Amino acid sequence: MKDFLTGVGACLGALIAVTVIAVAMHNPEEIPVKEDPVVVVQEDPVVLVAPIYPALRLDGGGKGSGTGFAIECKQEEYGNVYLILTARHVIPPGLDLEVYNHEGLNLGTAEPYSRCVTADAALFILFTFETVEVFDLSAGKPVMGELVWVSGYPAEMGPWIRSGFFSGERRVSVPGYYGDSGGPVVNSRGEVIGIFHAVLSTERYGLFSSGGFMEPIPHFSGWLYKETLSWHSVQSNPCDPSPSK
Repeated sequence: MKDFLTGVGACLGALIAVTVIAVAMHNPEEIPVKEDPVVVVQEDPVVLVAPIYPALRLDGGGKGSGTGFAIECKQEEYGNVYLILTARHVIPPGLDLEVYNHEGLNLGTAEPYSRCVTADAALFILFTFETVEVFDLSAGKPVMGELVWVSGYPAEMGPWIRSGFFSGERRVSVPGYYGDSGGPVVNSRGEVIGIFHAVLSTERYGLFSSGGFMEPIPHFSGWLYKETLSWHSVQSNPCDPSPSK
């Protein structure tokens, strides 16, 4: 019995020592924090650096809400004009949007510009005195299995930035909530490969644990090129480069 108790005591001592060492090694204050524009996502014990900006929250005054992001910018005499891309189903036709940044600041009212009839995509124009981050679009097709990030406002909160993988066709392994639709799906190079959206559910804030969907850029690239070109033709000066880019 004495030998048995001695053995148990030795095991407990070793376990406590290992625990103390593990706790000492995992010091949150030692986790490196990157400066903007990247976002640090802590997934204990791994720290991922997401090459993505927080997206914009779109509010249609009870008639629709979701997420969007700027893809173009022009400078006017009294402010900047941005072209905002989102999912077509987020907002009914002809409805203006109130646009908020990740700090909750109201950037102004965005007016509808164009709705794609063949894909779940729509464009809005936002005039604001504030600076908005502009996302780069991918020129290629998504690659099966590549790591992706999604920025959105699930359940009208956030922004939340989550990571997953491109699963093929239109699927990504990122759960989707109500309010996420219209957000950017970004690859490891910081390029938008699609517009995030989730399937419809009877529960407004339902979680789709099997992952969400996206509208890949190639599905509406022709429409987007035509509308962007038209928008540029009626605008004047390009925006000054963002200080954080």
